[in-house]
Amino acid sequence: MMGALELESRYRALLDAVACSGVLLKRRQQSIVSSNSFITKADNSIVTTADLESQTLLVDALVQFAPSPFSIISEEEGEFARPTEGSLWFLDPLDGTAHYAKGRLDYAILLSEWRDRRPVFSVVHYPATGELGWAHEAMIGFESSVVTGTPSVLTQLCYISDENLRSDVQRRTGGACVQDATESTRALFDLAAGKLSGAVIQVCGHGAWDLAASTHLVLASGGFVCDESGAALDMNDPTVTCKFVVAARDRAMGLLLLGALNGKSYAG
Repeated sequence: MMGALELESRYRALLDAVACSGVLLKRRQQSIVSSNSFITKADNSIVTTADLESQTLLVDALVQFAPSPFSIISEEEGEFARPTEGSLWFLDPLDGTAHYAKGRLDYAILLSEWRDRRPVFSVVHYPATGELGWAHEAMIGFESSVVTGTPSVLTQLCYISDENLRSDVQRRTGGACVQDATESTRALFDLAAGKLSGAVIQVCGHGAWDLAASTHLVLASGGFVCDESGAALDMNDPTVTCKFVVAARDRAMGLLLLGALNGKSYAG
């Protein structure tokens, strides 16, 4: 595990920008809840002025600190002009807007840099709880408010109601506890922090900005991430084309979960 001071200055500056965006979101939440003010987008999700203010702050920080050339794919603005080379930044300035607009605390900021389809730098921040984790290539760090430790035997199934899959996961993992979950970002963050042993996520409306940062944290923690075919996730445009994401504390556990998902057995 690494400390923030070991990061390059530009990445430390981006960590500071994410923290500032978190302060902004905390400050704006009560007024958003009180006014019940939001816009419904074409996909029936919502956006608030806080989303847009957070995005402006973070895009400005990228323009100032990210090395050129680069492009940004954001939930709220789609894709900015993409150069033929350089980094691709995925940004969700407010993950969990519906919860945020109801006054709930389970919302996050997601920022992730990928280059040549590989993760370079990522941040996941839960402003309301102060939790923040980041990854730089294969190194990972957490703020002191994040409790880390030896992975539990708990596996979470996100957005999945298949009883056969639940039973098969328990059978293949020796009766390990399986729990339903409705927040893929939280599941992946907790997995990277050592609070889970695995997660199987059904992709349902996810954009690349929803998965890029949190899957990078899992990989940097020494974990395993793949799609339903066993292939690495391909983060190169806004669309997530896979149907499932399988993540685990290590490759052996990942292959057990992949086997449960597909009804097959995979050699480690």
